[in-house]
Amino acid sequence: MNDLVVKKFIYESREALMELMTFLHTQLDQVNDVILNTQEEYFHYLLKGILF
Repeated sequence: MNDLVVKKFIYESREALMELMTFLHTQLDQVNDVILNTQEEYFHYLLKGILF
């Protein structure tokens, strides 16, 4: 399996962010890992709410 690497993660609203996260979540059965390169310090808190 391959990894999905997102080099730039840009969104304009909370709704757009949620749609992007939903799309990435639907790809998890097709890829080994989703790798996001982001400078947002608290991004990991968002993942805890969605994935766990």
